[in-house]
Amino acid sequence: MVGQQQELSLEQLGSWLGYADDSKIEQVLARFLCSRNKEVEEFLHSSAIAFEKSSSARTYLLATENKDIAGYFTLSIGYADIRKSIDLCEEDKQKLKMSKCPDHRIPCFLIGQLGRNDSFTHDELPGNQILEIALAVLVEVKDQIGGKFVIVECEDHLVSMYQSEQFGFRLFNTPSKKRTYNQLFRLL
Repeated sequence: MVGQQQELSLEQLGSWLGYADDSKIEQVLARFLCSRNKEVEEFLHSSAIAFEKSSSARTYLLATENKDIAGYFTLSIGYADIRKSIDLCEEDKQKLKMSKCPDHRIPCFLIGQLGRNDSFTHDELPGNQILEIALAVLVEVKDQIGGKFVIVECEDHLVSMYQSEQFGFRLFNTPSKKRTYNQLFRLL
């Protein structure tokens, strides 16, 4: 586990670092490298600030006392499409449905990005620790405003982590011509 780390939103990063200028914040974000998943790296470098400013998503950084970004995750509101799910039984579909929402537009929380900086080992900051922190934030939000479940999209090799007893995500869509990732859900 990384020593003393601080969880802060991208919005708070400028204040924490003493920068008001986006270009300085971009320089800090550019030091985050994730060779295992270039999409995770690229999102933080190129899109996170824009998503933050438009209130489309909130990015949370796990920063060390040395002000290094050890990991991050991005949360937003999404929609789950369960109408064509072959991996979801009727009972699960009923649990996920909300009144007056069609099966293809069920509102939910979305963990959009989740990654660890290459400068930190799995032992220093395990991926499941980042996921635990993201879920804790979502539980707080759910307690304040409501909500039922969270979805994640991931590659095949990460499905077992999400489906583990620790996290309890359930698969509801597998990759297709239109979707390159598995989709999993978990009730909050």
